[in-house]
Amino acid sequence: MLSARHIPSRCSILFGPLEQDAFYFFENVFAKCSPKNFLWSKLAILFHHAYDDATVMHLLLASCLGTVARNHPNRMVLTSAKSHFIMGTSNFVDGIQDPTCNYTKTLMAFWLLQLTYRAIWDDKCRRAIKKLSSAVADYIHKHRLLRLFDSGETPAKNLSGSTSPGEDSVVDSLSIHLATPANKSLVASFLLFIAYEDLDSETCGFGGDVSRLVLSGDDTSCSLFACSRNVHADFFGSLYPCEELMDAWSGRCRWNFTFSQTSALMDCTDSEHHPAMM
Repeated sequence: MLSARHIPSRCSILFGPLEQDAFYFFENVFAKCSPKNFLWSKLAILFHHAYDDATVMHLLLASCLGTVARNHPNRMVLTSAKSHFIMGTSNFVDGIQDPTCNYTKTLMAFWLLQLTYRAIWDDKCRRAIKKLSSAVADYIHKHRLLRLFDSGETPAKNLSGSTSPGEDSVVDSLSIHLATPANKSLVASFLLFIAYEDLDSETCGFGGDVSRLVLSGDDTSCSLFACSRNVHADFFGSLYPCEELMDAWSGRCRWNFTFSQTSALMDCTDSEHHPAMM
């Protein structure tokens, strides 16, 4: 098991007692309340990317500290969460316009923003999560991320229909970044993470743009879901622990059932909003 207290970092972030407590929470509370294969693999994936990336590390700390701060008497916990959040979002905004941006890290950052907003959940965060839902949906459209999961087609074939130089640059960047199965399955996994968080927010009256886009239940959506199930084995290869692989396999039925339920729910919701289409 990885120990967050002993993971080095090249991202120039100082780890004080509060940061160590936040990672202890992530390891021992958040991860254990998630599907079992999250316990080892998602922690390792996040730290792999956060090791030399200040944006991901700041936002990971912000989301953990924000959750811990809910029932913590020390106000410094929330202050520290907001400080990491400000630094993380500042780095994120500066880097997202880079044409060579890493799609996986960008989606991780979007997801960690969702977790931080949900942890604090004041009026400002509720307004922000609604705007974030729209921004993520626009990002998915702009970079044509769902095109990679069109069933029965290769990524090169999916992305060959651009008509302008601007679109060509997006296609080239996407093709290069997602050339390996590990990157593609990671993108699929975090698209689903974001969509499910967005669905939770929508039930509270905020967001919903991403969940309606990703959890539509069409062939592309189902292909994305199938790809996401390979994320751990693709990313770790032979290093993936056998017991984790068995947990991932046994959990597929639950994920399949959840995905099918969600798609059916989205269909019912769309039918209510658009009765003429029935």
